[in-house]
Amino acid sequence: YDFINRGIASQSSAQVLQRFSAHVVPLEPDIIVIQVGINDLKTIGLFPEQAEDIMSAYQANMRALVALAQQETEATVVVSTILPAGDVTWARRLVWSDAIDQAVIEMNESLKTRANGTDVFIFDGFSLIAAATAESGRSAYYKDELHFTQLGYDLLNEPLLALLRSLPPVDQTPADQTPD
Repeated sequence: YDFINRGIASQSSAQVLQRFSAHVVPLEPDIIVIQVGINDLKTIGLFPEQAEDIMSAYQANMRALVALAQQETEATVVVSTILPAGDVTWARRLVWSDAIDQAVIEMNESLKTRANGTDVFIFDGFSLIAAATAESGRSAYYKDELHFTQLGYDLLNEPLLALLRSLPPVDQTPADQTPD
């Protein structure tokens, strides 16, 4: 596989949606992995009264991202669950809330309904990280509350590769040609 990372730090699902057609579609990918969400949900700590609106907007953006990927590309879409937060630093505790963790769980359940088994699949990184950190704690896997150590990425990489290898083959016939 050739991986091209089109992620930009600190972006929300709305920002990813806005730039998707310009940053992803021209690459003509065979597989698109979408992993976004914690930057949407972490705002619940600042605006708890808007929690439902924040989650609804995230769900709408994810539906739109998957639809856009299906409409504008012939790629298989892999949607990653939102990964759990690490230990929240003292500085961020002022703007963090336990409601964020609950929102992550709710949104992940919503994401799982996006899978159709033909061209949209779910990668459940949340469960992998949650299980590993339940056994040995978060400090080995996280640099901070949102970013992983190499061990954290290693934990996710092999299962993601296994999922990618299991996907149905992508039709490699160019759109302007038909097979003989």
